[in-house]
Amino acid sequence: MLHFDKTGLPPVKAFWSLTLYNREGFFVPNPLNRYGLGDRDPLKFNKDGSLDLYLQHTKPAQDLGNNWLPTPNDFFSLSLRLYWPGAEVLSGQWTPPVIRRVE
Repeated sequence: MLHFDKTGLPPVKAFWSLTLYNREGFFVPNPLNRYGLGDRDPLKFNKDGSLDLYLQHTKPAQDLGNNWLPTPNDFFSLSLRLYWPGAEVLSGQWTPPVIRRVE
């Protein structure tokens, strides 16, 4: 899971995206034909305004499907792109959250 606090969303003036790639740097085929998530997707925010993105091979609970980025069972890499980043990104004051394993 990648959790963004309400005040920790990527500070951009344009948009942000998180994209998943395989070992060779290509998109990973999946049942949704979804290769990335970003602020232009219909993401579901938590009641407190935070955002959870689910990076997993199996589908999460149905109400979490908008925030699911299907992963392979083996190696993958992620790229978080920030378009027109805010000053806090450029100065190093903002860093993305750590991906954490959730059972």
